[in-house]
Amino acid sequence: MIGICPNCNQRYSYNDYDVDYVHSCDSRSATINEEDVLKVGNYVDESTGETITVPNANFQGLANKSKLTKAGINGQRSVTVNSRGKNVNNYRERQHYEYIEVKK
Repeated sequence: MIGICPNCNQRYSYNDYDVDYVHSCDSRSATINEEDVLKVGNYVDESTGETITVPNANFQGLANKSKLTKAGINGQRSVTVNSRGKNVNNYRERQHYEYIEVKK
C-alpha cells in the first residue's frame, strides 16, 4: 500500500498489516527535512557522531549575553537564525522523522 507523508508530501509504502510507520522526510529541502531541538545539555551530532558540549546551560533561552546591558535594552543585538527562524545559539537541527498512524 502507498501513503503520502503529511510533512514532506513524499510517497512511502507500507504493508496492509502495519499499524504505524516512521518516515524519514526527504523532500530536497533542508527546511522541511530537519527540525529544531532546544539545546539543554551535551548531545551527540547525528551526522558526525561527535559529542557536542553546551558551554553553559544557564544561558539557554537567552538570545545573547547582553540582555540586561544598554545594548540589550536598546535592541542592538545580533542574533543568527536558521531557515526556520530559530536562534542558532539555542537550537540545533536534526533529521525530522514523521510518525504516521496507518490504522486506528
